[in-house]
Amino acid sequence: MYCPSCEGEIEFSADDVGQVVACPHCELDIALAPDTPSPAPRRRASGGKSKVGLLAAVLVVVAGLVTAGVIYGPNLLKGWRMSTPDGAILAVAEGLANNDAGVLWDAMPVAYQEGVNDLVHQYANAVDPKVWDRSVALNSRLLGVLESKKEFIFNGPMVANLPNKEEVMKSYDSAIDLMTVLLKSDLSKLENLKTFDMGDYLDTTGSKVLKEVSALFDAVSNGSTPNPWQELGKMTAEIVKKDKRTATLEIGIANLPPMSFDVVKIDARWVPARMSDVWFDGIMMAEQSVAQMKEQSGAVAAQMNMVFGMAEGMLAQFENAKSQKEFDAALQGVMALAGGFGGKGMGGGFPKK
Repeated sequence: MYCPSCEGEIEFSADDVGQVVACPHCELDIALAPDTPSPAPRRRASGGKSKVGLLAAVLVVVAGLVTAGVIYGPNLLKGWRMSTPDGAILAVAEGLANNDAGVLWDAMPVAYQEGVNDLVHQYANAVDPKVWDRSVALNSRLLGVLESKKEFIFNGPMVANLPNKEEVMKSYDSAIDLMTVLLKSDLSKLENLKTFDMGDYLDTTGSKVLKEVSALFDAVSNGSTPNPWQELGKMTAEIVKKDKRTATLEIGIANLPPMSFDVVKIDARWVPARMSDVWFDGIMMAEQSVAQMKEQSGAVAAQMNMVFGMAEGMLAQFENAKSQKEFDAALQGVMALAGGFGGKGMGGGFPKK
């Protein structure tokens, strides 16, 4: 057969048909197929009409490239960078520094992407819809309490006397924004998970989450510590050694000592060697866990409904609190219950019968 990219001839035995190999001429990963015809010989332009036709063809190609550059330029550039080991690691680092979570998906081999989406779809079909909806509703109520009772929370005995109360309030607001992004995403409806695409999710919600996490770090550190996400944008990567399938990089981040980083080429993407070693076993184990969860869905639903009932009762106390005193009393009740679960109730042990 002939390589569809460089048109170089590739020889192989009938037993190798269907295998994915690197072209010995251009290193493109291709699937071996039988009876691939040789490329048609290229004709040389001769005569006026041929020259005019060639010029027209060139103009069409140029126009097409310009259009593609405008519409697809960023993605084409990203794909080109992902094709080299140092370009891949730097593209991911710079993407994360710019709150682009979709770069993680772009850096993954197609087989990995398919595995992730399939796993999410299996999970969506294994979860009890009522348990999922009740969980989302419970978290929405919790978010409502955190938003509406903020004054009570920060005037309560646990927070009122904190020396860094202002910094805590900033991080609190960032955490609320992060919860809001997640609860309003596609994950809020189980039906959406059945046709879920992780790439789309990372491009949209994932990028918003990155932005909120970065803001949360800035609020907590109050500028005293460099933001690790922003520091990723300063990463350096140098190829130490490389062959067709593997490479070793020397990674530099901020003031940290240089690190050796091994990567492996899979489906035209360079992934960390450690990730490659455990990926498919990890997906298999996750699928087994999902299958087991589906078999035990009835028992799991019963247990979760008990937990939900208790949590909803606690939330109701906070929702109904109209004063600082009522809110503090509700908080003390929850802490006493939590202490009891830990075997250290308010009296120092479990209540006696």
